[in-house]
Amino acid sequence: MLRDGSSGDWIGTFEGHQGAVWSCRLNHLGDRAVTASADYTVKLWNAVSGDCVHTWEHKARMQCANFSKVCITAAWSLCT
Repeated sequence: MLRDGSSGDWIGTFEGHQGAVWSCRLNHLGDRAVTASADYTVKLWNAVSGDCVHTWEHKARMQCANFSKVCITAAWSLCT
């Protein structure tokens, strides 16, 4: 569930992870989101439609995800 940071109002829901989402970041344009989850995946989303664009599977829980400063790629890691 995505909420407005100022008001707390519900904006939308990205459906697709099977575990807790530890991290969610929007790119600088606000049209893409990247999430890291306890289900061992990182997902790239179309933030406007809510569609999953790509899923990366890993052998460990993913706890952090973010976009590069030029927003060409997404990066993720185990943040232990």
